Amino acid sequence: MHPTPLALRPRVAPSTAVAEQLLAAVFGPGAARPTGALGASREAAGHFRGAPVRVLFELTRTPRAGTQPFTPVDVEVDLDVAAFSGGAGAPYPGHEAFVVFTPPELRSLAMAGAPRALLASVATGPAAPRLAMTGVELVRIGADALRDGCRTRGARLVVGGWPGDERTLVFLLETALQLADDARRALREAPGRHPEVVAYEAARARSRATGIKIAVAAIAIVVLITGLTVALIVVSVVLR
Repeated sequence: MHPTPLALRPRVAPSTAVAEQLLAAVFGPGAARPTGALGASREAAGHFRGAPVRVLFELTRTPRAGTQPFTPVDVEVDLDVAAFSGGAGAPYPGHEAFVVFTPPELRSLAMAGAPRALLASVATGPAAPRLAMTGVELVRIGADALRDGCRTRGARLVVGGWPGDERTLVFLLETALQLADDARRALREAPGRHPEVVAYEAARARSRATGIKIAVAAIAIVVLITGLTVALIVVSVVLR
């Protein structure tokens, strides 16, 4: 987790009362509603700076640290891109462009996907220092945001912890809007569908199809070996 001067405390048990107050301050009275297991999380949706947004104050089970607080912030617009944050040293396939973040706090992260102009804008542009202040867990834009849980092909920012004051919540919302604006600018560079996005989606589909074929073949081999082993055991028992 990257240090942040904002009121985000990832390891501190959050207060649902504070969450409700903050969501009401931004979205209006009664905007917050219980969600998640046992209604321990809070969610609110509405418009912020003229854009449809949704905020979740979640409690999520993690493999290593148990249940931890996270805050996904979604801008629910339609962005015909496919971009996500990942490790700077990850073994990205050849069809997947990536750009490493420039802020020192985020040098271990990169933006990958398409188009490249969007990756560079997020990793090196105005959004980058904002993300460095949030303790960002992940960024998803376009098709990858939809796949991760955003209701549209929008922009999703997830940070560790729940905001502790209205200033921090507003900062997160503004940062998510910056991600959406970066995507819109990248899309304006090409009429119709961006050719980089079309080519990337086709390559990604081929890569996934190959992965599925390999997995199916591996399962078939395991089944065959298991069958042969059982047959040999049966034969050996019969011949005794």
